[in-house]
Amino acid sequence: VDDVDFLSSLAGYLQDEYNLNEENTFSTGMSNGGDMSYMLGCQANDIFTAIAPVAGCMMEEIYNTCDSSPVPVFEIHGDNDDVTLWDGDMQNNDGWGAYYSIEDGIELWVEINGCQNNEEIFLPNTNLSDGSYIINHRYFDCNENAEVWLYEVVNGGHDWPGSYGNMDINASEEIWRFFSQYTSNLGDINGDDIVNILDVIQVVNLILSNVYEQNGDLNQDEVINVLDVIQLVNIILNN
Repeated sequence: VDDVDFLSSLAGYLQDEYNLNEENTFSTGMSNGGDMSYMLGCQANDIFTAIAPVAGCMMEEIYNTCDSSPVPVFEIHGDNDDVTLWDGDMQNNDGWGAYYSIEDGIELWVEINGCQNNEEIFLPNTNLSDGSYIINHRYFDCNENAEVWLYEVVNGGHDWPGSYGNMDINASEEIWRFFSQYTSNLGDINGDDIVNILDVIQVVNLILSNVYEQNGDLNQDEVINVLDVIQLVNIILNN
């Protein structure tokens, strides 16, 4: 079974069927779904442009063969997780397959993404009854702005925060907040967050000036011409 090919094909189908922005396709999941997100980040980062594993890990084979392209990564993980162990299981004692520690996996992405700086941010401990709190280990000033975040849930288990376990955050909302940093508005050529006639004028100017800018190449044929103008007008009419 080729899970990466299946999920990549599914993403492509949904993008074509519903005219979805190819640059705004991300992956998240918990436990095995988190492992799968890491695998997509390594092997299909041309399709899945950011990942957010929850209670996931870098399996040894995925770690050792990971592509070197920058990918924004956001991991949420309890340091008392008794399923996907914080310290990893390189000896495969639990029989799931050998995997690296959470910190080793994050360090790999910090290296891949070329992050130059880091900080630790203690999130507000708004729920004192859940027995845990969260530290955001944030790595920034990275290549292609691909930041790496690790929400360490201190005393947290194999949980999806906000649903069970830690209740200081809603993990789903935090993940979307992270992904939102990397969303692009297809057709917004002039960067004003609105797709309108001004963007059409900008594309025409690119054509007349014989200047190539990737955001103006809407049909991704590596040429900016009247076909891009037509596609942009269709985007405007369909909004």
